[in-house]
Amino acid sequence: MLAENRTALPTEGNHAGRALHPGLRQEVACRPADEDGSLWWHWVWSGPTRDAPDELEPLRPADELTAVADKITAVLALRPENES
Repeated sequence: MLAENRTALPTEGNHAGRALHPGLRQEVACRPADEDGSLWWHWVWSGPTRDAPDELEPLRPADELTAVADKITAVLALRPENES
């Protein structure tokens, strides 16, 4: 699944902006955890080489939907430049 903050996209007619700044988005996947097979949400990152498999970073257990949504929202949020 691709989580995306559509407010971060350049305007529709701004072709250069869309090519250079595709917006804030991150792939997430619900997969079994390594240890016991329980389902977890994971961030999906590309592997170190083009032909390497994707790497999964555990995010939260699958049944913690509100916490997962809150984390994704925080990571993909636009922040004013003066906030740290």
